[in-house]
Amino acid sequence: MTDIKQPSIQHSKFIIGKPLSAIDSISSLIDGMLIEVQDQHQNLRETQQNSRSLDYETLQRVIVLYSEELDFLQIYRQHFSHWGLEQPSPKQSLEIARLEQQVKHIELLLLSILEIARNLKGNTIEGILDMKDSDSGTLLHRG
Repeated sequence: MTDIKQPSIQHSKFIIGKPLSAIDSISSLIDGMLIEVQDQHQNLRETQQNSRSLDYETLQRVIVLYSEELDFLQIYRQHFSHWGLEQPSPKQSLEIARLEQQVKHIELLLLSILEIARNLKGNTIEGILDMKDSDSGTLLHRG
């Protein structure tokens, strides 16, 4: 079965209200988040492309957790706006612009993850087990 990772939104307490001087720490978190989201996106794409099934609970967890991650991106955006008012150095301005692009990329990946997970819900393990024998035999033969 594909390795479905659980995202960490524990970093939210660490992020809120951080000054521009914390940009390096925030950069590390965003870069790590992008790597994790890319990995999860690839896992779900492989699951979808290989006609694999996941259980309903796993898919529901993915949907809930990545929806929360998507909502959390707004906190990063608020920081970027706030930091822009703190008269950042040219180097900090470049880093803020890079982070804004990273967050846009993360957002696109999260939206895709949620779409794939919702599509996979129609083909859960529970759904296959509940099918009539003839229907599940056809599905198993195809997969």
